[in-house]
Amino acid sequence: MFTINSIPVKRKEDLIQLPNTTAEEANIIHFLDEWYNDAFQITVLTSGSTGKPKLIELPKKAVLKSAALTCSYFNLRQGDSALLCLPTNF
Repeated sequence: MFTINSIPVKRKEDLIQLPNTTAEEANIIHFLDEWYNDAFQITVLTSGSTGKPKLIELPKKAVLKSAALTCSYFNLRQGDSALLCLPTNF
């Protein structure tokens, strides 16, 4: 479970109830909706640092592994908060 603006999200159906009043929140809700679907991969937008941004597909297992390594590096534990320093569209 996680929260978005203090609203608990436990399952995909909870995303429908979230008020997506900003573009950033809409991006997060779109990501989560895609994350919770039955596909084994997720489509994300690259930053475009070497040219035009591109849509790429990443295996969800690889995204989970990356997140676990990030949490380990920063010693983040369940219940901790972290600041998202990237735009939410990639």
